[in-house]
Amino acid sequence: MDKIKKYLNVEIVMTIVLLLFIGVMAIDGFFVSRYSSSAMAFPKFVFAVAAVSGIAEIVRNIKAQKARQKEKSGESEEEPISGVFHDKKKFFVFTAMIFAYLILMLLTGFVVSSIVFCLAYGFREKFPNPVVLVITSVVIVLLWYFLFGSVLNVRLPAGMLAKIVQ
Repeated sequence: MDKIKKYLNVEIVMTIVLLLFIGVMAIDGFFVSRYSSSAMAFPKFVFAVAAVSGIAEIVRNIKAQKARQKEKSGESEEEPISGVFHDKKKFFVFTAMIFAYLILMLLTGFVVSSIVFCLAYGFREKFPNPVVLVITSVVIVLLWYFLFGSVLNVRLPAGMLAKIVQ
């Protein structure tokens, strides 16, 4: 139980440090900015998403810690720990998938590589319905492509193959 509590405390502290770092960058970038407001739309979006995600992670960890404290003391000490670094095999496989995603993005661009990555991750995690996985992957990637391209005016990578074809 102490191992789990220590793990969750470290995770909470790391999230708070990351949020402080994001806050300093945001203050430096937003209040001392020499860029137009339209050029700052994307960084503001990224900082807002990171801040909300960090706060949600802290709340999740605190709730998990409280739930574990309420559990009966007679249970096994070998309780699963949630988090990225618990299952080392899963962590290294996911890291390899990210590197493959980056290489594929250089070759095929954002849309194709992101759909392939979402599908590979879904099949790796044994997503129950393959049809829903394919539809969800395509829709989410196209929504991100639209959000970045149309709303935030950020061009996403087209890949080397798109340059060769043109």
